[in-house]
Amino acid sequence: MPIGIVAQLTGQWLAQQDDWTADLYFSEQEVNGVDYRFLLNKKWKNLIPEINKTLNSIKRNGTLTSIVNRYTQQKKVAS
Repeated sequence: MPIGIVAQLTGQWLAQQDDWTADLYFSEQEVNGVDYRFLLNKKWKNLIPEINKTLNSIKRNGTLTSIVNRYTQQKKVAS
């Protein structure tokens, strides 16, 4: 049964978690571009500037990529 997944990283993570053996194929055409988004309870509103600062820092220094790779590259996924 074919399944469509919009986010490539999500697809890779799901394939790993569910031990999918079928190949995944990724379109070269972007469906939509969005930044990462997090939803927080209003009581954490004061932490948002610090969270944004930390996220920007780990994007710049490569830590975010390392974290994502840790969860998506443990299993070979066809591209």
